[in-house]
Amino acid sequence: TYSYTGNYSGGWSYTTLSRTNISSGTELGVEHIYDMGPLRVTKTVRWEQDAKAMQVWFTVRNTASYTVENLRIMHGVDPDQDIGGGHHSGGSTFSTYNDTRDDGEYAYSAGISSDWTIAYGVCDPDKQELGHTGWSTDADAGLSDYGGAASDNTMHWRHTEPAIESGETIDFGFGVSVGQSRTDAENAYEDGFVALCDACDRDGDGFEGLSCDGDDCDDGDENTYPGAAENDSVTDCMTDVDDDGYGDDTPAEGVIAGRDCDDADVDVNPDATEIAYDGLDQDCDGQDLTDVDGDGFDWDGVGGEDCDDDDAAVNPDAEEIAYDGIDNDCEDGDLTDVDGDGYDWDGVFGGDDCDDNDDAIHPGATEVPYDGVDDDCDGSDLTDVDDDGYDWEGVGGDDCHDRDASIHPGATEMADGEDDDCDGDVDEHTDFSDDDGDGFTEAGGDCDDADAGSHPGAEEILDGVDNDCDGVIDEGTTAYDDDGDGFTEAEGDCNDNDPSIYPGAPEILGDGVDNDCDGTIDGGADDPDGDGYTVTAGDCDGDDPTVYPGAPEIADGIDNDCDGEVDEGTSAYDNDGDGYSALMGDCDDTETTTNPSALEIPGDGIDNDCDGEIDEDSDTSDDDGDGFTEVGGDCDDEDEGVHPGADEVPDNGVDDDCDETVDETTDDADADGYSVTDGDCDDADGWVNPGIVEMCDEVDNNCDGEIDEGCEDSVDGDAAGDSDGKGCSCAVADGGMRGWAVLPLLVFGLVRRRRL
Repeated sequence: TYSYTGNYSGGWSYTTLSRTNISSGTELGVEHIYDMGPLRVTKTVRWEQDAKAMQVWFTVRNTASYTVENLRIMHGVDPDQDIGGGHHSGGSTFSTYNDTRDDGEYAYSAGISSDWTIAYGVCDPDKQELGHTGWSTDADAGLSDYGGAASDNTMHWRHTEPAIESGETIDFGFGVSVGQSRTDAENAYEDGFVALCDACDRDGDGFEGLSCDGDDCDDGDENTYPGAAENDSVTDCMTDVDDDGYGDDTPAEGVIAGRDCDDADVDVNPDATEIAYDGLDQDCDGQDLTDVDGDGFDWDGVGGEDCDDDDAAVNPDAEEIAYDGIDNDCEDGDLTDVDGDGYDWDGVFGGDDCDDNDDAIHPGATEVPYDGVDDDCDGSDLTDVDDDGYDWEGVGGDDCHDRDASIHPGATEMADGEDDDCDGDVDEHTDFSDDDGDGFTEAGGDCDDADAGSHPGAEEILDGVDNDCDGVIDEGTTAYDDDGDGFTEAEGDCNDNDPSIYPGAPEILGDGVDNDCDGTIDGGADDPDGDGYTVTAGDCDGDDPTVYPGAPEIADGIDNDCDGEVDEGTSAYDNDGDGYSALMGDCDDTETTTNPSALEIPGDGIDNDCDGEIDEDSDTSDDDGDGFTEVGGDCDDEDEGVHPGADEVPDNGVDDDCDETVDETTDDADADGYSVTDGDCDDADGWVNPGIVEMCDEVDNNCDGEIDEGCEDSVDGDAAGDSDGKGCSCAVADGGMRGWAVLPLLVFGLVRRRRL
């Protein structure tokens, strides 16, 4: 227990301000702050858990405008460390003799009945001294024993400071050790005090304190040193507890302030991103971000009045835009009631005001009849005041009296002196008049007062009219369905009093009734298979209910419909009589020339043999795929290289171009000076060309289309008679010319042997 008291001759005494636990992990400690006149004194005690040495430091700052001189601070302890009985082995009071010794820089007190030893150490021998005298040791500074006697010895430590200038801060301290023996206490002193008495860097941050002429402005805080806040300054002594690079903006007294508004949160500093509306000033600009869109108004979610803080065009000063779905001025929603009549425009969701520019027009307004305006927004002007479904004739309607709902076109004319039906006549054809002269009025039950044949008691006839006015038409006639089965007698109902009997009704076997009105009862001996047909009625198999006239024909080898044919119309039937059905592969069962055994007919464009190919192997088919058919001049439809126009291949023995000439060249095969394109009608015969003289050789020598024209018979001179039967030889007026013509003829005979 500590009691801080100042017996300073000037009258100053200590005033305790706070006591704070500054322990962190295994490093334990306590801090006391108190005032003594103009001096602010901070006492810090630190020790490691389970250690035997304790560090005690004082930081004293002169807050006065003058110099404080001859400061002395004393710290004393009454060991009383013996345990037993009371606090020692020999008594029960605090007035205990202490075996106190002073070795200059080391004072200790050993117990009288045990070896427990408490010791002081000196960190600054020039300004500090140890003692073991009584409590009063100095004229201006003394100690008091509040729990014992004044004669009790004390072990004390005193620091003297000659002068502390105005605004100056000084640091000094000492160490305390404890041991189970003097040696143990001395060893703890040697091991602990060397580090604890390092007054130049007590916090171990690598910077010496001001008292050692260093620049660490707080040598008791390892987070405070020059350059701790690198983004504020690399030279100023600052505090950066959260290590975010920015100094604390409200540090301890005497420490330079930085710009970090929360030095305990690494996410709060001038370079942090501000998070809107979270109540925190992350970027240390003095406020939380509450006006995201920058329109000068805070969001209403944080006590502001901006209803949309993401849109700068939306704020309390903005002009409201009607019908845009946005509350532009943050008052009471979008402007949807421009005329202020209390109804939103029907052009916006939920509105029903059909004219938002006229406050006299809205749902609930009084409709003014016939003014052409839909005052109450019900979709139309009021033109049917009496609400009888007819507009007043004065606005194009046909209601002759729009104030009486009983008067309108189509209303019943009453005997009331009014034109009730607005037809221009008054009281015509009322219920009380016999309009058709049949002796009955409508009031008397006449259901058609315009037809004298219709009235109560009239004879019901087959005319589609309720003649007797009983509400039933044609009852008792053949056209009336008396039993309600959907058939009348005229429609074949053979018993119009029984709803189970009608054409097409299910035949009930054994009831002795013709249920389906087909003239046959039940079946029985006449209809043993119960299919509704007897043998006399055309049933060709009375034992098979699937066989009867009109039954569906199916491919089953049976004449199902009793028409004398089997399976007709089905895939198993040979409909064209060619011996093949569709099931047997007939691809056209309506044509006898088309079946799997038929011959392919050339040129008819039909797959006659049902093999999937059309006109194959015929004169009209291009069998070799060269683009030419036999009809088209292909002389070999099995060889794609042979066709009209093909290149003639020399010496292959083939007529490649189908011109009936084998192996001719394309220019002048017989070397007579004329090619086929020049008009040579036989390019294999040198004596046949357009420039040669016609000879009597039964050949068109000059290619003019005539044979032996202009020649004479060598015997009788008759070109036409040829009496010698040997043909004729050419002759002209010049006999020498005839002889000249003989030689070429002999040569020509040799050439002709080569022709095919």
